[in-house]
Amino acid sequence: MGFVERVLDEIAHKLRDGQGDETRDAQLHAAQQALKWATDPQAFANPLEMIEREAGWRATPSDKGPSASAGCLADNRPVRS
Repeated sequence: MGFVERVLDEIAHKLRDGQGDETRDAQLHAAQQALKWATDPQAFANPLEMIEREAGWRATPSDKGPSASAGCLADNRPVRS
């Protein structure tokens, strides 16, 4: 079992532990989604788009174009020339 799989197992365990903290669970779900997407981007939704959609920042990825990211201070990706 690799590192990512171990972290996914830890996240799943914490989600099952029943603490019921909505903020904590939302953060755990976001981390889980990001790790799953990173390991298989064709099978899972893009985590940024999922978070933006759930937060109401934009309804769909195409609403404002692929570079639109309300609520973000900076883009961490290098500029393409």
